[in-house]
Amino acid sequence: MENTPPSVPTPAPQVSSVATGRGLSWLSAGWELFMKSPLIWVVNIIVVAVILMVLGAIPLIGVAANILSPVFGAGLVMACRDQELGRDLTVPQVFAGFSYRTSSLIGAGLLGLGLSLGVVILLAVVGMVLGVSAEMSDTAEQAGPVLLLLMLVGLALFVPIAMAMWFAPALLAFNENMGVVESFKTSFAGCMANIMPFLVYGLLLMVAGFVATIPLGLGWLVLAPVMVAANYQAYKEIFAGGETPA
Repeated sequence: MENTPPSVPTPAPQVSSVATGRGLSWLSAGWELFMKSPLIWVVNIIVVAVILMVLGAIPLIGVAANILSPVFGAGLVMACRDQELGRDLTVPQVFAGFSYRTSSLIGAGLLGLGLSLGVVILLAVVGMVLGVSAEMSDTAEQAGPVLLLLMLVGLALFVPIAMAMWFAPALLAFNENMGVVESFKTSFAGCMANIMPFLVYGLLLMVAGFVATIPLGLGWLVLAPVMVAANYQAYKEIFAGGETPA
């Protein structure tokens, strides 16, 4: 059953800017949290990945995987919080989002999906207009620039959406009175205020992702939970002053 909000509204989290080098510290803290219960973390990641992949492969309802991603994301960050508080990590914890703020988390999935579909439709329309223009001018050389333009426009639009969705599950999970739209705005503000540490974090993840892919992709069984725990650490520093969320 959905938890009811407290009678006294909790203040919205304040966005903090952290040092550039914290991008490395997030991964280090994520690794430490992972190593406290590595086997359960791997099992949890496999459970979530299998559920989302199965849903994504089912015709017509495959979109449910996108909608439910924030629900599982909230469960994973709440598991990080519980583990940090000294509680045992268990598999059922990944389903915590289905019993707490579920409607808001599903709303975040729907909003993210809607924004992404809007960008795809916009790119399709722009591509059709530019394609017709290229055909009318009878210059095949325009195909390359048109494709490059579409890629740049898509990147410019999808990156802000990713920033808005990055911390939304955690913000909704740890802030009982926060709405879906507010969580997107706050997540975006947090990412914008920490561009440099996220740049370091992203570069390190690119290298780690390459290494994790080499042994038949099995390294992702470790890297994925480390990323979850690292994102939790980033949330704490940016939105909770480094303190464990209540």
